[in-house]
Amino acid sequence: RAMVEHLEAGGAGRKNVSVTIKSKLSGLVAAVNLEMARKNPRVSFNPFAGVAKKKAEDTTKRLALTEADVKKMEANRHLFTKDELLMWTFCLHTGARPAEIYALREEFREKLEHHPVTGEKSDIRFIWIDRSKNAASTRRVPIPAAVLPLLPSEIKGRLFSETLDNICGRINDKMRDVGITSPDPVTTRERKPFYSTRHRCKSRLAIADCPEEVRKAIMGHTKDDHSGYGDDMALWKIKPWIEWLNHEVKMPPTVTEALRIA
Repeated sequence: RAMVEHLEAGGAGRKNVSVTIKSKLSGLVAAVNLEMARKNPRVSFNPFAGVAKKKAEDTTKRLALTEADVKKMEANRHLFTKDELLMWTFCLHTGARPAEIYALREEFREKLEHHPVTGEKSDIRFIWIDRSKNAASTRRVPIPAAVLPLLPSEIKGRLFSETLDNICGRINDKMRDVGITSPDPVTTRERKPFYSTRHRCKSRLAIADCPEEVRKAIMGHTKDDHSGYGDDMALWKIKPWIEWLNHEVKMPPTVTEALRIA
């Protein structure tokens, strides 16, 4: 509790909001939980669990990027470094978390000799995102057409040469430079950071009435029945909706169009 008070008062250099304090204590919570999971633990309770609580009054709600915001950034693609452009494009067109894209080391392919609907051959390049945040985060994501020109012929190893913090930090700077900003009137923190690409994707899928199971498969959100997804959902069902995340696509796929695109 004293540590929480210290962080709230700004004893670590600046005042911390409740979400930040909760995050800073998460390592201590996890360490004690690991000890408690041992066969003969040296502690019987976790003194750090529940001490830091999220407070509604200092929580900043992230806003989704609008299509106008996206156009501003896309108009300045020539100012991006190679790493920034790949990270921005991948997150914008998949709704993935930046850390998930940064961790990529390989790709896979779903090849079908006979498409279940069209009867034609199908070959979809995709990535595995494996438990980046929780069990529901594990999912297969088709690689969007807009990302393919920025990739090697096959992903084999690291895609980025710089640190994740540097890449995301500079993308955030570019967003501010083109006028994409919305500070919270209470916390003064930015509500439209780079991570808002993920919020945009969720909103764009919802507005287009994308089937709920497809939305959850793309975003990596928990199903109500807590069942897994990935291999149990064919990529040819997901791919058309991934392409809908492209800001240049004006109409969401109908059932017939979705099958044709896939």
